[in-house]
Amino acid sequence: MEKPKTEQHVKVAHRALFVALRKDIRRHPGGYQALAQEMGLPGANAHVVLSSQFNPDDLTHAPKAKGLLDMLETLRAGYAQNVLSGYGSDRVDFSEHGMTAADRATFCLGKIGELADVIRAKSEAVADGKVDRREHREIANLLRPLLPELTAFCDAVEE
Repeated sequence: MEKPKTEQHVKVAHRALFVALRKDIRRHPGGYQALAQEMGLPGANAHVVLSSQFNPDDLTHAPKAKGLLDMLETLRAGYAQNVLSGYGSDRVDFSEHGMTAADRATFCLGKIGELADVIRAKSEAVADGKVDRREHREIANLLRPLLPELTAFCDAVEE
């Protein structure tokens, strides 16, 4: 991904993050107005400024790094944290750990076992054929750490 060159391009290059932040902000009790107060922002219109800065469709204003970090800290942003977790390298390098092919297979089978445990634990919750937001979030949070390791195993086998 090319680095953003201007403030406006930040929202284009990192749109997924700003969309996720907007979801987190809307879930926050009191929304932008409450967040402006919690973050200690001065002025009667601080919530309007935040609304503009964190609106993924408003390319005229983007938050400065401090404002972004303050928002993440104040929100303890669930959706945004999921997006941010994808920014790092998810690839597990088995060779760095000195794992043999047999070690990788054992490791992967263990992860498949963990995946089966998640499926067993959550199958009752989704037996009605409906998955609400809470159930979806719980399942995603359980699966997310397993996927990079399983993908790395498959990639290592193909190399």
